[in-house]
Amino acid sequence: AIGSAARVPTKYARRTVLEGLSWWVPVGFGDEEWADRMLAKERLPYRAFTHAREVSTGGVMLDIGAHDGSTSIPRVVLGEVETCYCAEPDPINYACLVANVVENGLRGFVLPDRIAIGASDGVARMRRTKASRGHVVTDAPLAVGEDLVEVRVRALDGWVNSLGLDP
Repeated sequence: AIGSAARVPTKYARRTVLEGLSWWVPVGFGDEEWADRMLAKERLPYRAFTHAREVSTGGVMLDIGAHDGSTSIPRVVLGEVETCYCAEPDPINYACLVANVVENGLRGFVLPDRIAIGASDGVARMRRTKASRGHVVTDAPLAVGEDLVEVRVRALDGWVNSLGLDP
């Protein structure tokens, strides 16, 4: 994961600083104006996390579909959880997640894995949307102009066991 941090695809991601954290944000496949609008909308939801503190402090978090870490990283920074294991299958989102972990000194606290979580282990096709969120793992036929990538899939129980976690 750390080796991929230097390979953030800048055509599809922008670096900014949000709430004092260095942040790589996937901006999808739109034009420059669309990318700038998407970047302006990114916010770290600190307030929402502090409202949930009573029921979620400490321990381990699993972030399924972690995107760029906009949920897991603030939870770790705020002390909501000690460690967060992140599953993110999209290569661009994953590269941004890893870069955000590395640039903010969170190695060993936020642990990215480029994987989709599904019903069984294997390989699947993921349909990527224009935005960097909302991608769908599918076995539907490819439509003209769609962007599909192959992703590794693990069943949740198998992934948790491979991490050495005791549910």
